[in-house]
Amino acid sequence: MSKEIKIIVKLPDFQKIWLDIKTKKNLLIINCSDKDIEKEKIKNLGLDYIGNIPQDKEIMDISLNSNSLWELKDEAISINALRKLGDKIW
Repeated sequence: MSKEIKIIVKLPDFQKIWLDIKTKKNLLIINCSDKDIEKEKIKNLGLDYIGNIPQDKEIMDISLNSNSLWELKDEAISINALRKLGDKIW
């Protein structure tokens, strides 16, 4: 089964027209995805793609058991991905 990203309005246009938000950078992070997006597919969006956060079984287990995300371990896949993305952003 293939999943496609469908975008109705480009985010920078949405920000300018409806939200009146001014930003220095517009970054794209894909959540719950195990593969990187081809940069060619998103270059016309006006966003800088910096990476993805993979699906994390620990988060699904925590959610299914109605527990808090504070129980997520420091070594979790998603936490490590967030750290790497943070390094790119800051």
